[in-house]
Amino acid sequence: MKKPNKEKSNDIIKLFLTLFIIIIISLAFGYFLRSTSKPKLQTEYSNGFTFTKVGNFWYTTIKNPIVNQEYNIDFRYAPSQVRNIIVTGNPDNFFVLLKQGNLTASYITFDLDNNVSSAVTLAAADLSKLLKVINGITLVAACTSNQTTACYERPIVTCENQEDRALVIYLKQSTAPRISMTKNCLTIEGENEDLVRAYTKLLFLWYNIL
Repeated sequence: MKKPNKEKSNDIIKLFLTLFIIIIISLAFGYFLRSTSKPKLQTEYSNGFTFTKVGNFWYTTIKNPIVNQEYNIDFRYAPSQVRNIIVTGNPDNFFVLLKQGNLTASYITFDLDNNVSSAVTLAAADLSKLLKVINGITLVAACTSNQTTACYERPIVTCENQEDRALVIYLKQSTAPRISMTKNCLTIEGENEDLVRAYTKLLFLWYNIL
């Protein structure tokens, strides 16, 4: 007479076990989805700065010492990717000369007659933006020669004709990436992505990241 009750009890136990297994599987699957949908962010550290890669850019925080405000700045390369760029002279002299002359502007010049690459345009834009935002310095666009229509109304500026006069940043297309500071002329050399790496290292040096 008690057998049906025993069978009913077994059915209830099986039901609870089935529900328990379903719950465990659901929780495990949910954890799997969360872990796969949130990949670990790629990070890099350099001289107290933390770089986080989001998409194709590396982000870090840089402070404007003039207004004591922090900015989240994006770079196309991380510090480890530009360390091997050769540097001659001291690029920090750029700011020393600005301070000595009580200047808030510098020329940035390049060879428009040599089919300016997108890397040169990018370098000029990024340097102009960051120097203005972080340091309050204005870069005045110039040409090294008056060979194109775009240069007719621009200043003609070279390291030679401005020696010991105005500060000059010269973006030079070259097969070997390099940064050099000679007197009042700062030259950034490279071709395509190497030029981008070169000016990125310059910024890292200026802001004590490297």
